[in-house]
Amino acid sequence: MGYPLRIFSHPQPVTVEITRNTFQHRALMRPDPRLNERIIGALARAQQRFDVKLHGFIFLSTHAHLIATFADVRDMAGFMRLFSHKVSVEIGKLYEWTGSVFPTRYQAIELSQEPEVEWDRLMYLTRNSCKEGLVDSPLAWPGATSAKALTTGETLRGVWIDRTGLYKARGRGRQVTEEDFTEELELRLEPLPSLAHLSKADYRDLMRSMIDEVEEETGAMHRQAGTKPLGVAAILNRRPAERLGQIPRSPRPWFHARRLEIKQAIREALVQIVSAYREASRRLRNGDVKVRFPEGVFPPPLPFSQVSETTC
Repeated sequence: MGYPLRIFSHPQPVTVEITRNTFQHRALMRPDPRLNERIIGALARAQQRFDVKLHGFIFLSTHAHLIATFADVRDMAGFMRLFSHKVSVEIGKLYEWTGSVFPTRYQAIELSQEPEVEWDRLMYLTRNSCKEGLVDSPLAWPGATSAKALTTGETLRGVWIDRTGLYKARGRGRQVTEEDFTEELELRLEPLPSLAHLSKADYRDLMRSMIDEVEEETGAMHRQAGTKPLGVAAILNRRPAERLGQIPRSPRPWFHARRLEIKQAIREALVQIVSAYREASRRLRNGDVKVRFPEGVFPPPLPFSQVSETTC
């Protein structure tokens, strides 16, 4: 079975929830101050190069969640390609990991333009690290997260290490260090599209109320179960190569929506795009190299064309 198509239900900017899992659910993104700043730096560089508005993110040891609005599928693919490659390289350098950190594709789920859907998914992202019983507050998570910046408005800063430039300089015999090729970058966070009309102060207050709600839920969960959070010290003592359970295998929804009529409209649009793509792909396989694919999709590569010796 092939990979699901990277498509949006309409050509306008679309808000998407993205999930990225590490290899074999290993703790390869275990929090570390150096890794945190490199993750934020990678997000910032990808943000500079592609049309994206980032609304929230959290990086747990085994997986990450992001909510962002992209101009189109091409920007989403470019953003994730640059970001994922850079983070994989930096994890390899920090934790001496030689294999791929992200061997599988990321999961991208389109969000409807309903305000309650955007809020629900940001709330879900914020619950991460608490609902797993790791910490008692989203603000206590020691890894890369947007929780504090969303509530305080502080600027997130990370670093970008130009490893290509560093490699070339050392190849020419220059005595250089990583610091010579390190750049500090700022990462911008934007309000959810449905809340963009709020002032910065009102938006921060709303984010603070979200954090408060998650903290109350977490406290109630532990009181009922008679447990307590694992704690930051235990989290930081994990080995990066440690395998933390299995990757969840629940079916991926096509999109998140609430109202029935919106669900039907998005589903019909996606079905039409997939149907048109399959028909165009069938014609391409049959030799029609001028076939047009639906707008906003990645067409398959053209088949290999072998030139006979008699025509050379």
